[in-house]
Amino acid sequence: MGLPVVWRKCVRGILASSQASVLINGSPTLEFQCFRGVRQGDPLSPFIFIIAREALIGIMSKASSIGLKKSHEKSNLFGLGVDDNLVSQMDSLTNCM
Repeated sequence: MGLPVVWRKCVRGILASSQASVLINGSPTLEFQCFRGVRQGDPLSPFIFIIAREALIGIMSKASSIGLKKSHEKSNLFGLGVDDNLVSQMDSLTNCM
């Protein structure tokens, strides 16, 4: 995707410093810090996955370019709670399975 560094830092900052407020009887509470990541089923989840995938591909490409080799015999890719098609796509990108 080639997302700019500034954009990635902005998204990281939003997720790391999120705050929330709750309406009780129509009045908002004071804002409080959220200490967990994105909730399961959140519309941002697929986008965050794509960003994380891009980072992984970048790291692996850089490692390959400086001569590091992957041990395909010892590597497996497992996706817990992830669609099998996405695992297959990552496999084809990383040659892991």
